[in-house]
Amino acid sequence: MSKRNQWPQKADFKKLPHADAVALLNAFGTIRNLECLRTLGNFRHVSFISPRSFDMFDLYKALGYVVDVVNADLDDKRMEAFRKRLSASLGELDKPIAVTLIGRHCHNYIIEPMAWSQAHLR
Repeated sequence: MSKRNQWPQKADFKKLPHADAVALLNAFGTIRNLECLRTLGNFRHVSFISPRSFDMFDLYKALGYVVDVVNADLDDKRMEAFRKRLSASLGELDKPIAVTLIGRHCHNYIIEPMAWSQAHLR
């Protein structure tokens, strides 16, 4: 599998200005409708990222971090524990992050702090 098609690893971390992150999230929104945002806790989930319909490597360059979560079901109780785990390991998030949920569905998601999305995705 080529580097451009891989789900990025933590070692691939690169920071981009918020404007670049917004541009990529807006591009993502043309593929996956941002109407499907789902709010849980302090984080907002921006649908499923399909490697076939979006360049994962380019998307990741706009994100702050990758977190692998084993068997994460997104009910409210587990999401709250997940949110606390993210805050504990990353501090107060001020930018989106990419998350691989490894379990029944093995999906990749963007998770962003609500304060960031309210300021940047209007």
